Amino acid sequence: MMVIVKRLERLLGKRIGVLVHKAINCSTSTAVINELNIFSQQLLHRSPVITCGLFVYDWTLLYTMIGATATYLIILIQFDVSFPNLVNVNGTATSPGV
Repeated sequence: MMVIVKRLERLLGKRIGVLVHKAINCSTSTAVINELNIFSQQLLHRSPVITCGLFVYDWTLLYTMIGATATYLIILIQFDVSFPNLVNVNGTATSPGV
């Protein structure tokens, strides 16, 4: 979900740049043109980024979350396979030979 939002944000950032240049062409005030030029340069040099302060929401975050989940699942499955019959249905411990 957050990766889709990131993709939409990037597309909208490009659309905003186009709209700023159209506004520059339509404007007659030099002060407005100067401010729009500065804003256009900021959009060009610093693309919009979605972040929570600790990390950036992008594909790298998604891959890291999937990798961590897969790692924990594999560890849990290995523990489940290595201790198959230590607790029966009633929750009492049984010995492996019984």
